[in-house]
Amino acid sequence: MRLEASVLVSIIVPAYQAERTIKRAVDSALSIPSDSIEVIVVDDGSTDGTAGILDAIAAGDCRVRVVRQENHGRSAARNKGFSAARGEWVMFLDSDDFLIFEAFGSLLERAENSASPLVVFGMRRSDGLDQFGGRTAWGALGDACDRGPIMVCASDFATAMIDCERSAFVEDRWKYESNSSCSRLYRREQVLSLVTKKGIGFGPFPDRIKFSEDRLFNIAFLKVLGRKSVEFVPEPLYFWDLAESGTCLRVSESDVRTLPPYLEKVANLGAIGLLSGTEVDAVASREIFAQFQRAVRAASVVGDAPKGIFLDILADPATRRAMRSLPRECAGGSPIWRFAARQITCGRFGLAFDACSRLLGAKASIMDLLK
Repeated sequence: MRLEASVLVSIIVPAYQAERTIKRAVDSALSIPSDSIEVIVVDDGSTDGTAGILDAIAAGDCRVRVVRQENHGRSAARNKGFSAARGEWVMFLDSDDFLIFEAFGSLLERAENSASPLVVFGMRRSDGLDQFGGRTAWGALGDACDRGPIMVCASDFATAMIDCERSAFVEDRWKYESNSSCSRLYRREQVLSLVTKKGIGFGPFPDRIKFSEDRLFNIAFLKVLGRKSVEFVPEPLYFWDLAESGTCLRVSESDVRTLPPYLEKVANLGAIGLLSGTEVDAVASREIFAQFQRAVRAASVVGDAPKGIFLDILADPATRRAMRSLPRECAGGSPIWRFAARQITCGRFGLAFDACSRLLGAKASIMDLLK
């Protein structure tokens, strides 16, 4: 057994109003057959039964530590957990997901033996799709992977993320979720080098951001790593349960209001030299387009308010300039979003919004008729 001060892996779980799923998430981490892990659960001001469930779990397993704070959001909760972590490696596990038992041998083996600052494992999604909406070829959860880790340069990985590159920068690209901070081992001392970098303003996750905070953290982290190698392990370690997600499948009028803080953080990465001007525009434009898609969907639920908020944000000249460099790959394979991307890069934001709203409405009506 390792000494308490020599924890191998710290698993950080942010939890807010998570009484439905928190036990499943924490129990999956506690199933790792090792005394060298710790599970740090940050209760982010829950008012449901989350606290009681966590107290019961912690009373039964000394590897669990519960930290409590007022509600400040997922990034703040993750940052709180990171500041309490003692492990050589840190992992992030969302309270509505879980770890896959069959991969625990690979997890411990890489934690013991990897010389890389970042190890990326495969990921499963509950809808069976890859991150671009294509059907994955992965089989049952227990499928074995005979192939060993694949080494990729961190800066090449960062470039692929920034450019929305879908080509095979790593073999079997579809097995991995590039943007997520989950299903990964981060070497804690390397994350600290990001947190303490002058002017970064990350802790390690950027605060005041509701969407794509993982993506921004990962890009910044990979940029700090430079030419160091990242390991990709194809075996799936993490199950992303979209049906239980508190953010991915839910839209609201206020979502687009989180865009300005995100753009501020991106500009800051440019100011300290981690991103070039071209990269700042590429990262900013991708998030603007993602929030455009959310705003269009929200408008179908709550009315025209999201459109007005979105167009006000796009009145900023720097924001409009960034959209001219929107990577085409951001639109994916949907003809609706490809049409929108073409209009947006030409500055026709209102036209794109109205057309997409009508097209999505017509598509929904057709699907209803076919039921």
